[in-house]
Amino acid sequence: MKRHAFLQREGIRSRRDRSACSFCSKKQKYLWWRWAAAQRFVRWVEEHTAEIREQALRASRHAELVALEPSVLGRTVHLTFEYTCGDASGQNMVTACTWSACQYIRAQLAQSTLMPLKSFAIETGHSGDKRVTGLTLSRGRGIRVTAECVLPAQVLRDELKVEPAALDKYFRLLSSSEAAAGSVGCCINIANSIAGVFIATGQDIACVHESSVGIFHLELQADSSIYASITLPCLVVGTVGGGTGVPQQNECLRMFGCAGAGKVMRFAECITAYCMGLELSTMSALASDQFAQAHERMGRNRPQ
Repeated sequence: MKRHAFLQREGIRSRRDRSACSFCSKKQKYLWWRWAAAQRFVRWVEEHTAEIREQALRASRHAELVALEPSVLGRTVHLTFEYTCGDASGQNMVTACTWSACQYIRAQLAQSTLMPLKSFAIETGHSGDKRVTGLTLSRGRGIRVTAECVLPAQVLRDELKVEPAALDKYFRLLSSSEAAAGSVGCCINIANSIAGVFIATGQDIACVHESSVGIFHLELQADSSIYASITLPCLVVGTVGGGTGVPQQNECLRMFGCAGAGKVMRFAECITAYCMGLELSTMSALASDQFAQAHERMGRNRPQ
């Protein structure tokens, strides 16, 4: 999308919805021989939360355990550890912290005759790590961030070559089609923006999947301008740790003004603004029947 479309007025405003730092969760599975033992374990966790937190945070100077939530399914207990992770994306950090806590829990249970533990797993599909789930859509992982903008009618016509009413009509069609398909979220191709930025800045490329859940919204205003917003509920990014220290990737982060501590929220806001631009550009092309024609005219991968 031509950047002039945003620069002619107020541009895109991005803001985080979560006031805490980067957020990550880890879920463990504990299996008992009897349902009653599982219930006893839930009560035991509630009574020993302080000790479990102390053991978990021995593995990291940056993580903060903000919640422990047990959930009983039959004779199985899924125990959710929820952390803030500072400026790191945090997946490996919370694994180390949670494993440390779980060693303490297992040692305590080994001394109990009322809660004989049958089996244990450090990670289950309930966590939503590197996958899209309804739970991560509603509760979020990583950073929840929103971008918004207003595009005047003339800017839409001049820069995006689309009529405001046509763009509004296309969005309503998209929304109903997404609902019919059972889509998680409502967007077209924000994964392109996120994948490109992730590769360039040393993020965990496997997290493109969950990070690319987006909820796009568009309204036609009385003056024929378009108001648009996009919310990314689980953008898993970091500006320290992992691949962010690789020289080329760190250079890209510096170009963003987002390298190092204290920059992860700015980084998330930048990514969300880019996603907004691509969504509006693609939707405008589809609404004005430019999409296929542009691929035919500008594509460079047609087999000979």
